[in-house]
Amino acid sequence: MTQHTDTAAQPTVFGPACQIRGDISIDGDAVILGTIEGDVEAAGRIEIGEEGSIRGNVQAGSMSILGRIEGDVRCDDVLEMSGHIEGNIACGKIEIDSSATLVGNLRAKVIAISEGAIYRGEVYIGPEALDELPESRKAAENRSISAARAAAPAEADDAGHAEADEQAAEIETTAPQQSSRPVSGLLRRRSEMLSRNNGAKA
Repeated sequence: MTQHTDTAAQPTVFGPACQIRGDISIDGDAVILGTIEGDVEAAGRIEIGEEGSIRGNVQAGSMSILGRIEGDVRCDDVLEMSGHIEGNIACGKIEIDSSATLVGNLRAKVIAISEGAIYRGEVYIGPEALDELPESRKAAENRSISAARAAAPAEADDAGHAEADEQAAEIETTAPQQSSRPVSGLLRRRSEMLSRNNGAKA
C-alpha cells in the first residue's frame, strides 16, 4: 500500500530511527536519514543523508544522495551524488563526486564525474538520452511474474492432456491383447478337431 504525504510548506523528514516498509509518495520535498524498503516518489527534491538508505526505486524532481540506494533512480533535473547507488539512473544532469560509487547503467543529458569516483556500467549521454528510457527492474520483475502466472494454467492444461493421451494409449494397446487370448484358443481347438476328423477318415 502506498503511503501519501502532503507537504507543501516544508520537507518531510524521515529521521535516523525511522524504518519504513512500503511505497511512499510525497507532494513536496523529503529528507531521508533512516531506512526505507519500498519505492519512493517525490514531486520536489529528495535528500538522502550519509546514514540514509532506500531499497527500492526512487523518482524525484532533483536529488542529493550521500547515503545508499539499491534500485533504479529517475530524476527530472539535477542529481548530486557522493554516496552509493546500485541500479540504473536516468536524469537530466548528474554530478558524481570523487567518493561516489555507481553500479548500473547511466542515462543523462549532461554528466560530470570527479576523479576517484567508481563507476561500473554503460553510459548514454546526450539530448536524446532520456527519450527511450529502459524498463525499470521492478517493472521487469513484475512482468516476468505475470507471464509466469499466465503460463502456469496453460502448462497444467497441457500436462493434463498429455496424461489423458497416455492413458488412452495404454487402453488401446492392452485391449486387443486381452481379447486375442480366447480367440487364439478357439483357433487351436478348431485345428485339433480338424486333425482328429481327418485321422478318423483315414
